[in-house]
Amino acid sequence: SSSSSFEALLPPPPWPGPLPPPGPVTPCALPGMAPRVLVVNPSGEETLGIVGNVLRESCAAVDEVATQEAVSLLVAGEPSPSVRVVPVLPQGASDHDCLVILGSPLGVLTESSGCGKSSRSPTSDDPQTPAGLVAQIEVLIRAFHKVEKPVLGICLGAQLVARSFGGKVFKLPSDPEHTAMPVKLTSQDPPPLGVEFGWHPQEFLPEAETDPVVGPALREWQSGLLSGSPGSCSPPPPKFAQWHSDTFSFPKGAVQLSSRPTCPAQAFRMGRRTYAFQYHIEVDEEMSRDWVNSYLEGDDSYTERDNWEPVSSQNDRQAMKAQMDEVIAEGSVQRADRFTRSLVCGLLAEAVAARQEEGERWAERRKRAVAATAALVALAAAALAARRWRQ
Repeated sequence: SSSSSFEALLPPPPWPGPLPPPGPVTPCALPGMAPRVLVVNPSGEETLGIVGNVLRESCAAVDEVATQEAVSLLVAGEPSPSVRVVPVLPQGASDHDCLVILGSPLGVLTESSGCGKSSRSPTSDDPQTPAGLVAQIEVLIRAFHKVEKPVLGICLGAQLVARSFGGKVFKLPSDPEHTAMPVKLTSQDPPPLGVEFGWHPQEFLPEAETDPVVGPALREWQSGLLSGSPGSCSPPPPKFAQWHSDTFSFPKGAVQLSSRPTCPAQAFRMGRRTYAFQYHIEVDEEMSRDWVNSYLEGDDSYTERDNWEPVSSQNDRQAMKAQMDEVIAEGSVQRADRFTRSLVCGLLAEAVAARQEEGERWAERRKRAVAATAALVALAAAALAARRWRQ
């Protein structure tokens, strides 16, 4: 009975029921083993896209949240139907196995200048994410990171991951060297500068090839190459969707995974399971076409902060849509889909592994507590026996 009372002082196990067996476990292999994924939608209006598809197919229990304060700043209208609007974000990592932070039209700038003297400063037309929300998200990121539960930051989410560990967020310089557009727009004067928009190649570093999550995703991307390509030809670089004008500096200890000439800070990993992608790995074909239309029409949710105007030239509009058709025809969107599916599955597997490790630590603490209790009982019995012997 004293052993039971001592065990009652221990924290509860990380999930109800028996501990999972050792070795790899798929998310749906055991009842109660489905990863619990917390999705922070900073503005409340972003879409999970491919990431959401994989989470649903993997039986993950998804809790997508946005704060009332952030939703009140929306330019585009109502929050996403999948979003649960809350006064404040959940606290800590104990109730979830994985954290995903999406993008947002709102910024998280930490300074007015960065990698060039032409960097722009935030203005009244350049709204920022509420400081309180930024602080809540950064606390969550560090909490999940501390216990080695997976974190995935996309676009603004990547910038928040960088900020959480000491990186700085700033605007891209307004010059051609830091600009990437799918086509040259002749009707916009001055042309858009200091922005990456559209589908552009990523240069993955050797560290990405050996990464336990990104490496398999890259190999899955390569398996999606057209089978008719000559073996002697170098495969084309992976392309992913972009839409951003802010960037970040790598925090100390970051492992850089990919880069681009116009914006070197593209993807990195912190520690074992915290990942950040500036580009939009969640974008599928439908979202890509919607983004092109939003850009051409001067979507208010973006033009208010980056001074983009509707594209009036029919030639420019046709060229932009034709380029999107070309990206789809060449298979870049489909291969990016394969990459993201593999990456998210890898993160979910890491979430299960983290839960196993947490369970093993709990079991070890329980074992030590039981042993300590047994030792105390033995000492008490010996003391009682000695007292009786003296009597």
